[in-house]
Amino acid sequence: MMRRLLFGIIFFLPHISFPGLNRYPVRPADFLIVAAIIVATFSSIKFKANDHLVNATLLVLVLSAASIVWGYGYLTFQHIDTIFVDDEIVFYLPIAIKKLFLLIICLSGFHLVTHTRQVDNKTLLRYWFYGLIFAFLVQAMTYVAEFPLLIRRAGVFDEGNFGGSYYLLTFFLMWMANRENLNFGKLGMVASFAGLLLTQSSSALVIVIVLLAIHVLLMPSRSNGRRSWNVGPFILFVVAGLLVALIFGNELTDKLMGEELTTNSFSRYDRLSSILSGLSMFNSSPLFGVGIQGYSFALPNHPNEFLDNFFDYNSQRIANNIYAQLLAEQGLIGISAMAYLLYEIVRPAFLSAANKGLILLGFASILLSWLAFPSYTNTFHWLGFALLFRISRCNSIRTEDVVDSH
Repeated sequence: MMRRLLFGIIFFLPHISFPGLNRYPVRPADFLIVAAIIVATFSSIKFKANDHLVNATLLVLVLSAASIVWGYGYLTFQHIDTIFVDDEIVFYLPIAIKKLFLLIICLSGFHLVTHTRQVDNKTLLRYWFYGLIFAFLVQAMTYVAEFPLLIRRAGVFDEGNFGGSYYLLTFFLMWMANRENLNFGKLGMVASFAGLLLTQSSSALVIVIVLLAIHVLLMPSRSNGRRSWNVGPFILFVVAGLLVALIFGNELTDKLMGEELTTNSFSRYDRLSSILSGLSMFNSSPLFGVGIQGYSFALPNHPNEFLDNFFDYNSQRIANNIYAQLLAEQGLIGISAMAYLLYEIVRPAFLSAANKGLILLGFASILLSWLAFPSYTNTFHWLGFALLFRISRCNSIRTEDVVDSH
């Protein structure tokens, strides 16, 4: 039963939305994770009392719940605990509780994968590969058919950056599979990089070039005790750079460096302005922030010239940067708890003997994506963390024995 549930969860991870169902979130992985947690409650999964990862998770959840209470009081006192979305009044408390529920799902899914002993890493990677292929086929379909149930650039994702971040993370997971000579590794690398191009996500395209450059320049391989040049990654870096420059060169340059406000550079101005508003919220309440999911409610009290000109504040807005959002909504206390949790997740990678470089780049692909990402309650990010954590705890992905992640 657990094996089937884990297959369903990982296969459906890319499916942030179902084609034709436009209400967010319609995420089958979330429902499957809840089912798997119920099953796991009666299975052999055990948690140790001194498990730092579990303790860090509980700290994040407790502080997030406390942040709802604080945010409700803070926003109510300032009479900004409601916003209008599509001409409907939206109250703060239900939105905040929903965010906490999604966070519980993501972190529970993370621990389900890290602590289960019933499925090995090789099998989990294969499940991920199957989900990648299906997501890529749906993504490609948006470019070859005018199908009303699909959205161009989005496929099974809500928007380009969701897809870009998924394919970016998957690229490094498949690279590790290929290095371990798993038979789906090469095809997975090709499919994930092709999917990355199809999403046209400028942030993901920049990040993949940067991470490939880091691998080439700072992570040389060793042969007979000598450091040698990474010829394979270097070729990959050059090919990736040429493809991105050839297909998206002018558009990408305008997006990232254009001084005039155009349709291409608009998203950059929007993100920077949203981040500045988030930092203004943090400045007004540095310890506790404005409350989890309180960014859009507090935004009218933190005006910004760009946002004033282009947006109606009586609509839902996001910070478009996870770190700015955490600072704005949960202050120094909340972001410190999240940093502690992320430290416990990433720490084993620095001690890993095998695939150390690629594991770290996999983690970096998520953490850098958060610089231009709308939500930290994203299922595939947290299960990506879980799989990278598991891989960093064993000597080889091919190890048949399931690793004890405690």
